[in-house]
Amino acid sequence: MAQISVEIICSPGSLLRGNLHHSAEEENRIVLAGLRGEESISALCCCEGISDNLYYTWSKELVEAGKGRFPATQRVRRHRLRYRSCDRRPWL
Repeated sequence: MAQISVEIICSPGSLLRGNLHHSAEEENRIVLAGLRGEESISALCCCEGISDNLYYTWSKELVEAGKGRFPATQRVRRHRLRYRSCDRRPWL
């Protein structure tokens, strides 16, 4: 059976640094890099020296923080106003 080897190249100071506390700016930078999709989440986490679970925790926290910026009531009002101004009803 053939073996396939995969090499992930990380920056020199990033290899599994242990339990370090990351600043909010670092967390956001890492999550946004993952959202860009230029590399896999697994490779990104390896290069940053964090676990995949930590990345997804930060990602969820970022989304939750963003929800407070646009309350649901504002989204519903904007949606309703858009359809009141035209003759057509949205297709459901």
